[in-house]
Amino acid sequence: MKNCKLKYKCVVLDHDDTVVETSKDIHYPSFVKSLSVLRPRIKIGFNEFMKYCFSPGFFAFLKENLKYTDEEIKYQLDVWKKDVSSVVPKAYDGVNEIILKIKELGGIIVVVSHSAEDIILRDYKENFGVLPDAVFDGSLPDDKRKPSVYPLEKTAEFFSVEKKDIVVIDDLKPGMDMAKNFGADFYAAGWSHFDEETKRFLKENADGYLERVSDLKNVLFEYKD
Repeated sequence: MKNCKLKYKCVVLDHDDTVVETSKDIHYPSFVKSLSVLRPRIKIGFNEFMKYCFSPGFFAFLKENLKYTDEEIKYQLDVWKKDVSSVVPKAYDGVNEIILKIKELGGIIVVVSHSAEDIILRDYKENFGVLPDAVFDGSLPDDKRKPSVYPLEKTAEFFSVEKKDIVVIDDLKPGMDMAKNFGADFYAAGWSHFDEETKRFLKENADGYLERVSDLKNVLFEYKD
């Protein structure tokens, strides 16, 4: 990627299962651990868990489907934070090159995720040696956490960029809804997907569906002769 320039001034990235591999080995086991305490009679397999994360989204799933109280959600998050603090997940092959190229070309990287900011910053530092320019994490209140457009509105305001300057890359529906409702381009990160229904939905509704990390290069970079 020597002779290229950025197509977008600002790249908004999801974190888990978009930049780093986390759900199977970290997030799901942590969720099961909490579930066994809070709802011991309920059993949810990994595939079912991932479908709920896709839609309605993790926090909506906890509130709407499992009927967790605010105190129970806090317990879930405390267990999760303890688990993720001890493991640095690996970035998907090829992501490192893309992250560093965006930085080299003067692009803005914003992370919008349901994970915690300190974990996201740790993962970036350990995997890439650079930090994102801004993070909107899971500690935001419900009305400001994705799929709310709040993270994109604040990004546009703070970095003085227009909607056309922003692209969102995410593997789940809340990220797509956020981008679509704001008016930014959205590309689905498909390299973590296993469910055909999820793939089909995103192929029909995203601006583009990316099967491999390498496909992201053509979305973000314009190559010169």
